Amino acid sequence: MESGVLAILGSLSNILEKTPGFMSLAKRMTQRRHTPVRLPPGAKPLFIAALWKHLKRPFLIVTSSGDESRKLSEQIGTYLENDSHVSIFTETNLTPYERLWADNSTSNDRLTVLTSLMSSDHKYPPLIVTSIGGLTFKTISKTVLKSHS
Repeated sequence: MESGVLAILGSLSNILEKTPGFMSLAKRMTQRRHTPVRLPPGAKPLFIAALWKHLKRPFLIVTSSGDESRKLSEQIGTYLENDSHVSIFTETNLTPYERLWADNSTSNDRLTVLTSLMSSDHKYPPLIVTSIGGLTFKTISKTVLKSHS
């Protein structure tokens, strides 16, 4: 996309943040750990981007499939000034009991996301999108990751 179009899309989340409905919902979300929200599918990426920017907290978005998580992470990125704020915790193509190694790219991506979660010097809080499969597949223990970081 052109940089002008990206700038306009990025500013949409700033506009949404100023609406009374959004402010009310954001306030409720800070007071409770779980606030169910129903949104039309097309509104989800904009809403997630605006809420993440407003609350300045780590977000973990879980989708039903790897394709959906990749698509959603790209869409969320279009509503942020910098799409590098969105990390995708990729799923492997292996079943949990397979004795094969995931490809290096997938393993590297997963380790990068896990390492960023352990970092305390976040200018921006993590915004991670994954699938159920990506979330449930074990990568490495926290102890081992800490000892090699």
